[in-house]
Order: sequence, then structure tokens, then C-alpha cells
Amino acid sequence: MRLCFVLPRYGSEIIGGAEYSARMLAETLVRLLGVSVEIFTTTAKDIDTWENHYQVGTSVENGVVVHRFAVTSGRDKSFSQKTSKLLASAASQPVAVGREIIFSQGPISEDLIAAVSQYDGDVLAFYPYLYHTTTEGIAAATTPLKVVHPAAHNEAIFNLEYIGEAFRKADALIYHTDSEKEMVEERHGVAATPNLTLGAPYRLAPSNKLEDERLQAERYLLYVGRVDPQKGVSLLAEYFLIYKERHPSDLKLAIAGPVIISPNLNDDIVLLGTIDEVTKATLLENSLALVQPSIHESFSIVLMESWEKKRPVIVHGACTATVEHVERSDGGLIFDDYPSFEAIVELLLEDPNIAGELGAAGYEYAHNLYFEDNITRRYYDFLQQLLPNS
Repeated sequence: MRLCFVLPRYGSEIIGGAEYSARMLAETLVRLLGVSVEIFTTTAKDIDTWENHYQVGTSVENGVVVHRFAVTSGRDKSFSQKTSKLLASAASQPVAVGREIIFSQGPISEDLIAAVSQYDGDVLAFYPYLYHTTTEGIAAATTPLKVVHPAAHNEAIFNLEYIGEAFRKADALIYHTDSEKEMVEERHGVAATPNLTLGAPYRLAPSNKLEDERLQAERYLLYVGRVDPQKGVSLLAEYFLIYKERHPSDLKLAIAGPVIISPNLNDDIVLLGTIDEVTKATLLENSLALVQPSIHESFSIVLMESWEKKRPVIVHGACTATVEHVERSDGGLIFDDYPSFEAIVELLLEDPNIAGELGAAGYEYAHNLYFEDNITRRYYDFLQQLLPNS
């Protein structure tokens, strides 16, 4: 099998669930199964501008052949202003308007689309759904098998009919969760398309000794991800500060990840910024619990990483994907508002055995279903069955 992933940006520096998932699948297909895997991507790194960052050309990264193509045009500087009213009624917008929105969002790479049209391998896999690289890439593809990994959640742009057209061009759809599958099928009428609810692969570095003097083992809540109000970080910080006012203690909140917009801080909130993989594993292993406050997740790999270290998770009840994981695994707890958040923290602090039981249940769920080797074999077998003359 020869397979090529198509996505707007790629690399070990990229912090993003879809990009990480594609990279894990690509690297594990090469390492575990000897599949010939290529990447078609742009030279962009920053999703806010899509400016050219990496060099144009071909490199080999952990066994994967990566082709980077120049960005012809990035995000329109007035994108939000131009599209906000249109996206408020996204489901009713004509295909042509949806196309204009996606083009305005960027990134556009004419050379990448040309390479997609000429690719002569077996499978082209587009990841995620909402970019020009997927919507125009799948229209240009001529391979025997065209696959889309939507990585979709319920946001305005998902409802565009132009997006539905891209989904309907796919020979197969790969979902992160059953709730994502149901949402895509209901909105865009693709229930008859062959599909697999795969999830997303993860691996985790070995942990080390917890060295940050501000943090004590099992005396901090942890957030890992992009530090941005859109990810729920400001809400988490607000709830935590209220909690500390009502329950003075040495409990901390550690926030790790690239800082887009910092939440309100005080001495009880430790802003760590971007961290390496060993530090992430160490922080997860020693936390009281991981908190995922985002309501805009299609999978949330960091839940699996927390469970790999047998630590429980706390998720927002408005996110169908993370709630689905918690309910299926019995590996965490769900909050909907401040009172429920407070009750969860109190429960975990009062009875450490509960945290251990939740973490152990989460480990069984995550490791069996989504650890990189297990999930990659399921992905390979599914694609192999769909290929002509397989």
C-alpha cells in the first residue's frame, strides 16, 4: 500500500489534535507495518496567518516522506469580519459562498493541489475537513481510494453545504467518535459511505521526577493544550479562582501549552507555557486530575495521555466527544457549571482512592483502543479491505 496524508501543516512542532493524529498514524504505519507513507502539506506553521515558515521541498521525518509546498495565499486579514454574518446562517449558504469562505480562511497552495492531482499511489487521506487542502484536494484527487478524516465538531463552518460536497466525494470517512459520526451523517447525508470510528492514536514519553517547586504530587489540577479562551481556559481559571476563595488550600492549577491569550492569574495558577513531551508525561502522572474544559473537541488526545498515566479526567458536559469518552471508560467526571466543578474537586481531594479507580478504568479504555500500535493496525486493515483487488 502507498498512502499519502494531505493536511495544511505538519511537523513535530505543530500543536494540534488533527495534525498530531495524522503524524502518529503516518509514523506508526511506517514503523509497524512498513507502509510507504508520504505527506503533502504547506510550508505554514501559524494557523492565524498561514504565512510561509518551513522551506519548500522534500524531507524524511521519522521515516515519513514529507513534501512541503508554498502557500499561495494565507488567511484574509479581514476573514472574521467578512464571514461572521455569513457563518451565522451557514447551513443556508450556497455552495459558491461556502467556497469563498474556505478560500478566504486559507491556506491555499496551488502547487499542493497540483501534486494531489498527480499522485499515483493507492490512498489519499485528507485531514481535517475545514481547509482548502481537503475541500479542493479531494476534488482534484484521482487515486483508487479517497479518504476524509473530518475531525469535526459542531461549529458554524461545519454546516456549510460546500463542506457537505467535499464529504460526499470521499470513498470512506474516518471518525474520531460515534458522536462525530452521527453529526456528520445527519447534517451531510453520508450514512451510506463506508466508514470507521477509529479514534486518534497517541504515544507518551516516559515521565521523570517532578521538579517544579511550585507543584506537589496530586496537589494540582492540570490543563494541557492551547491556552486560549476558545479552549475554555479562561472559564477553568475563573472556576478555580472561585474554588480557592471558597476552599483555601495549597491546591494549584497548572496550565501548560502555547499561550495565545493568558487567563487571569494569581499565585495559585502556574502558567508553564510550551513544554516538552517528558515534562508533559511527568505533569500528567503527578496531577490530581487533568481538566479538559473545551467544548470544541472532536476527540481530545490529552485525555488518553492522562489515562495512560492512570490519572482521572474532568470534562465539560457540553462537549459530546469528551463526554462520550468519560461515559464509556468510567475514567472521569463531568462538570456543567461551577457547583458541579466544585463538587468534583472536593470529591477527588477527600478520597484519593476514587482518583485511582477512575484512572485505572481510563487506562484500560485508552490503551486497548487508542494506543498507537493497536489503532494503526485497525486503520490499515480497514483501508486494505476497501482497496480494489485487495
